[in-house]
Amino acid sequence: MNLRTLLPSLADDIHRALEAAGITTAQEFLFNQDFQLYHQFPESVATQIRELKAQVAERVSAPATRGDELFHREEEKERAREACLCGVDELDGLLGGFGKYGVIEIAGDKRSGKTGIVLQVVLRHLALYPDHTALWLDVGGEFTVERAADILQLNPGIGSETALDRLSITTCFDVATAHRALEELRISLGNKNEAPHRMRFLVVDPLTPLFAPILSATSSQGHAVMMTFMRQLGSLARTYALTGLVTNASVQSLPQNPYSAFSTTTTKPALGPSFTFLTDDTVWLSDAQNLLPKEKQDKKTMGTEVFIAEVFRSRSTFSKTWCAFVIRNGISLERFLLPDRPTTLIEDEDSPHYWTCE
Repeated sequence: MNLRTLLPSLADDIHRALEAAGITTAQEFLFNQDFQLYHQFPESVATQIRELKAQVAERVSAPATRGDELFHREEEKERAREACLCGVDELDGLLGGFGKYGVIEIAGDKRSGKTGIVLQVVLRHLALYPDHTALWLDVGGEFTVERAADILQLNPGIGSETALDRLSITTCFDVATAHRALEELRISLGNKNEAPHRMRFLVVDPLTPLFAPILSATSSQGHAVMMTFMRQLGSLARTYALTGLVTNASVQSLPQNPYSAFSTTTTKPALGPSFTFLTDDTVWLSDAQNLLPKEKQDKKTMGTEVFIAEVFRSRSTFSKTWCAFVIRNGISLERFLLPDRPTTLIEDEDSPHYWTCE
């Protein structure tokens, strides 16, 4: 790096003296072994140049961090990662929680509980960690504060009262607005002195309307825009230790979806095959009301919706694992229990990565 760029406030006579000796960059200055060089300068200038070496070395060197400080940072990150749970043990067990530093896709048909799970994970975490924040990119314009407040009432914590204050909602109906939101977040996260809180979640709900209109079989431009956005999202997640949660719609997959544990699954995540590899995990949600027949329903099960969650793809765990769970009244996430008898999920003997109800 040029010395004038590195030290613009340095006296001009010192810059000229060094340039006259053929030294214009930081490398030439630091690694010059000609001790006779200093005799060419007046004593006052030579003394300043000797002191200047330490300043230049500090400017061009990577910042040093003690090993114990790094260890404590990693411990704190691990504790925060483990606390990102939805509250249903079987569902949390599919991925080992929803707090990994990467991008998790929650996909499924309409009204399959995608937004419900994401809300549950984010709000539970904010209620437990009063110094953490989240950014929610509301693409569909369907986020409701009332629903979030109802979920918080069911998940008390030391940060419950301020949880909604720490959840930032940004409405964006096009890719350009979403890109600006990510860039503003990157600048904010890069400025360590800007805010005392730590950003923990970045949600895009739903992702599909941003890219589905611009994807085309005859042009690669839409795919390039989508890949750029997702790579930027993944980079933010890994660089600043946060979790990206994106929800995705469904399209047909006939005669069946080969990634599903069920032969009756005839849909798959939208946005094409290239999107499959832009996330770290894909969790698929589907309706499972057949697990709770109408003749089994009573007052206890009114307002109850049963869903299946299965792992289509993951970089860190098995695929084709699944579990059933319940969303009650649109706000409460619960384990799936048949009205007449308890339900547990056990490993199928014939297929070691499948889970069945018994």
